[in-house]
Amino acid sequence: MTAPPNSEAAISRPWRAGARFAMRAFAVGGGYLALIVAAAAMDFRRAFAFALDRPADNWTSPFDGLDYLLLAEWVCIVATARKADWGAVDANRLERALGLALAAYGLFGVGGRSHWMTMAACGLIATKLALRPKARRLGAAIAIVGGQYVFGWPLFASWRAAVAQFDARTVHQLLAIAGQANDYSDSSVRLQGSAFAIKILAGCATSSVVSAVAAAFLIFSLCWRAPLAAVARGLAAAIGGCWIVNVLRLALMAQSEDDYRYWHNGGGTAIVSLAMAMIAYLTAAAVARAGAPAPPIWPNERSPS
Repeated sequence: MTAPPNSEAAISRPWRAGARFAMRAFAVGGGYLALIVAAAAMDFRRAFAFALDRPADNWTSPFDGLDYLLLAEWVCIVATARKADWGAVDANRLERALGLALAAYGLFGVGGRSHWMTMAACGLIATKLALRPKARRLGAAIAIVGGQYVFGWPLFASWRAAVAQFDARTVHQLLAIAGQANDYSDSSVRLQGSAFAIKILAGCATSSVVSAVAAAFLIFSLCWRAPLAAVARGLAAAIGGCWIVNVLRLALMAQSEDDYRYWHNGGGTAIVSLAMAMIAYLTAAAVARAGAPAPPIWPNERSPS
């Protein structure tokens, strides 16, 4: 018997059909593939929320403040997850319902700049994938992208302050080597003869970006199945490249007030963010390539096993 068109059952039928469709779509990959995409969408929204909150000097200002490292991490994770074999990841209806509720609340129930729901989703996914040997690398990458901001917690404040002081001394020495006499005092650097000085705080120091670069490098290496024996060397190279780029940025900021604005809040921030992403990407690619078999020299020659 068919319900009348205006009855309560007929009106609620599209909602029930939509809920069943959402559950079926979420069931792909045991529900965890869709949850990974939802966690990526949460972080994408957060990155754009921070970028849009910056002062808009021109139409490119929102792009200057984007966290390109974070975006690259999630693109790599989602691309890897799409190719993964999810046959071994089983989830019951309760797990799928809870995952769908978590994804919906994380996307629509919290502020755009919030990160704790993304951490919760990443923790749930990583815990599930840790139980599957073939998915542990992907689970570790998801755990890293969700927990990389713990170094911003007050627990690590003294470490960040020490790094800021080290950066300031390095900038002082670098400017002196370049022939620019300058004065250094209490993490502040001022060119002699100039009234402008910069004070290097934790927010501008290498400590503010090194955890993101290290996280991106590890995520790329895990997703590309780089040999673990070579990861330590690549990580050291990525951290060293991050420190060099940031110290050069700080030295440019010390030149004048206009240079400070450009490299601190202007278009220079996008250049630095892209440079950090390239450092993580290129070092991880080199590590992954080091573990790959050498290509054959001649067409009929087999690659060494």
